[in-house]
Amino acid sequence: MYAAAATKRDVAVLDNRVERLGLEDLVDRLSGFDAVGFSGTIFDARQAVDAARFLEKEGIPTIYGGPNATVNPGLYKGVFSAVLRGEAEETLDPLLDALESGNRPAEYEDLEGSWVARFPFRVKDLDAVPEPDRSLVDMDRYLRREETYLPGLEPVDTVVSSRGCPYDCTFCSSKVIWQRRSSFRSPASVASEMRSMAEEYGSRGFYFREDNFTVNRRRLLEMCDALEPLGFPWVCESRADTLDRETVRRMRKAGCRGIWFGVESTSNETLKRIKKNITIEEVKETVRLCREEGIRTGGGFILGFPHEGRADLLRTVQESREIGLDFVFYNRCWAIPKSALHDEIKAKGLDRYEFEGIVLPDTEYLHADEVTEIYWNAVTSWKMRLAAKVLPVRVVETLDRAACKVLESLGKGGRRG
Repeated sequence: MYAAAATKRDVAVLDNRVERLGLEDLVDRLSGFDAVGFSGTIFDARQAVDAARFLEKEGIPTIYGGPNATVNPGLYKGVFSAVLRGEAEETLDPLLDALESGNRPAEYEDLEGSWVARFPFRVKDLDAVPEPDRSLVDMDRYLRREETYLPGLEPVDTVVSSRGCPYDCTFCSSKVIWQRRSSFRSPASVASEMRSMAEEYGSRGFYFREDNFTVNRRRLLEMCDALEPLGFPWVCESRADTLDRETVRRMRKAGCRGIWFGVESTSNETLKRIKKNITIEEVKETVRLCREEGIRTGGGFILGFPHEGRADLLRTVQESREIGLDFVFYNRCWAIPKSALHDEIKAKGLDRYEFEGIVLPDTEYLHADEVTEIYWNAVTSWKMRLAAKVLPVRVVETLDRAACKVLESLGKGGRRG
């Protein structure tokens, strides 16, 4: 919707996670356009590739963009007319012009019939980017709820106030996409978008769906100043080491009702190995501050890093419930291409299952199936208690069962399957 708002051309948006069209129906819907752009994650790539092959045969130019295209452009050479890396708002129209004229831009190289961007493009001024054109989708077809942190409030919609992440966690490919840099919209522009969404779409609450809403302290306080007069409740995502008493208190006053933290492990040794650069003591202190100031907290934990054995996984599950979090989220460890974790798993021969470059690995001590079993037991266990005197904790699946099964079943045809 950002790209659609920025282009000068007439655009339609088809969200196939909503439409759920099979390949034949999808190609039929797309065949009437002068050009078709695909975006998405690795899990969406297979259908995009299959559809593009049909469209290219019909003479319709295709473009592939988004995070997967940015990280893994080489996987799609010869499939799409062009692979656009990075943010598309300033580069989509020039690329379409070039495809129309047949003159390849200097920023692209020709790889087996595809123009592939040499480097990821970044937008310098996010305030110059038009707001997403939400009129191109039917908003009522989306859930528009955030039951975890804003129960009973509808509709709750998403807003993006910043892009990028400056950190170097080994399990993430963000540094390839953003080059370890964050960029920010002005608080005034964010507040303006929220007001217009309330007027046009009835939005009553907001989720700031971005890597780290709190990464810059001064900017966070400025955002709080802009958000407080609006009166909307909101939720964000954060790192535990970016907050203190003052910021937490200001966030609560400005409408913050929930914060999701990527904790990843309760072991300081693991946190150091994965370059999270926080300690579990910092997490506990930040969670305590949030609780005292009236903000609900959730924490995400990854089970199955290469160096972990059964006792390590079980310890993380147990200790994650003793930190004071209101909600605990578990991810079964899986490795994304171009992440340091992916390279480590490949080098150690732990790549048990693989699909489109994603690896569902063994650890040095456990078969991948054993890790998955511990993960599912953690997710589905009814014994979800933080401590004897604390309220029950809700455990939510952040990697759904279908994704694990897809990786396992498709990966069994691979090298170690």
